[in-house]
Amino acid sequence: MTNYNNLVHSFRADPREIPTAPINGSIPKWFYVYEHQDEVYISSGKEHPNACRVNPARKLSPEEFPVMLDLYQRRISGEHVSREAAKQSMNQSYWFGIMKELY
Repeated sequence: MTNYNNLVHSFRADPREIPTAPINGSIPKWFYVYEHQDEVYISSGKEHPNACRVNPARKLSPEEFPVMLDLYQRRISGEHVSREAAKQSMNQSYWFGIMKELY
């Protein structure tokens, strides 16, 4: 999963609910990820009791992908990147959940 187009293809083939990826021991929240017109969108979860409310649906910008991927890789290596991630995208929790799902 090295580029945004791979995300698009994954969620076009299999739109689904996935959890966020907290590292502080919090309970993950579930959200729905799908493709629409060659872009990835998130919306509220519906199938799990601990679902996120995302209203209206949000597009995950292709321009954010490389930065968020780098931050995710640093995060799983043990770096504290939450402040930096929050500056880059208001959707950082969703990005990290998607990346954990796909990597």
